[in-house]
Amino acid sequence: MKATIRGITDKPVKWIINSHGHGDHWLGNKAVAEKGTEIIATSKVQHRIDNEGHEWIDRFNRMTKGETGESGILAPNTIVDEKSERDFGGVKAELIPSGDSHSPGDIVLWLPELKVLMAGDVVIADRAPGTFDSNIPQWIRFLAELEALKPNVVIPGHGGVHDVGAITELHDFFQQLWDIVAQGYKDGQQDFEIATTVRRKLGHYADTMAGFDRRIGETVSHVYLQVEESAF
Repeated sequence: MKATIRGITDKPVKWIINSHGHGDHWLGNKAVAEKGTEIIATSKVQHRIDNEGHEWIDRFNRMTKGETGESGILAPNTIVDEKSERDFGGVKAELIPSGDSHSPGDIVLWLPELKVLMAGDVVIADRAPGTFDSNIPQWIRFLAELEALKPNVVIPGHGGVHDVGAITELHDFFQQLWDIVAQGYKDGQQDFEIATTVRRKLGHYADTMAGFDRRIGETVSHVYLQVEESAF
């Protein structure tokens, strides 16, 4: 990443935006930041980095069998908890909190004049989304808001660069998933029973979402708990 930046400009890195609190989206701070770099995130993300930073380092060391080495922790120094406008080197930008959709403290970067959305994990493309930290109803609502922006380019947190269709696919997936689980709950079914229906009705998403079969069971369980909570 640093070599790519230097292939474009020799100017210092002035801004870093941490889209959310999962380690793969902020552990690069220490490596990329320079003297005076502004690191932008929400207060919830800053709190997670301050309190869970070493847990994420340990997690990635276990996952990679030590290949990630001794990562350093560098927390955000600018907090943005409300939708705000910025100018990044002459590029107009909007920082938009997601309302904790994919995870607590998510934020996306919208470049309205360029019609480019840098979505973090609020948009995950080409693979099944993780939902262990998510507020699914809010995620559905926020995806609809992002879809209404009509971006020409969507840069997801994982997966390839897409157009607005990536947002539409994820929104439709979650809406259908919620409706199926909610109906199953109303009919008195347990999550493992509903998962069978989900695999049958939404199995075609396996063609575009890598890891769908492996992940859908736990995703149904996460949605089931939130459907149950909404019933009270």
